[in-house]
Amino acid sequence: MKERILVIEDNPQVADSLCYILGKEGYQVTACFDGLSALNRMEHEDYDLIITDLLVPFVSGIKLIRHIRLSKPVLPIFVISSVIEDKVIEHIRLLGVYDFLQKPFNARDLCADIKKRLLVA
Repeated sequence: MKERILVIEDNPQVADSLCYILGKEGYQVTACFDGLSALNRMEHEDYDLIITDLLVPFVSGIKLIRHIRLSKPVLPIFVISSVIEDKVIEHIRLLGVYDFLQKPFNARDLCADIKKRLLVA
């Protein structure tokens, strides 16, 4: 069975690129363009890994991570963002997220990191 990945990204071009790249790698990928629709999706569907931007409409990436950690404390989460402030990175690490990629990201590195994380999960 294919691993399911939820991409939460408000930029349609980035979301489409992620869906295309990860789909070619054999993953089943769903995209949401805001935090509220992502929360609704997660209530009805299970995912093996989450990729989120920090700056998404309605519900921020940080709030999404907090919500996910309450119900699925070990679910792998990747943050892809242009925000690179040390205090923000430290904050998401305190929430148990250690996979952070800065935009623009290298697709090959992302795929390799996802494969490693899913093997451990």
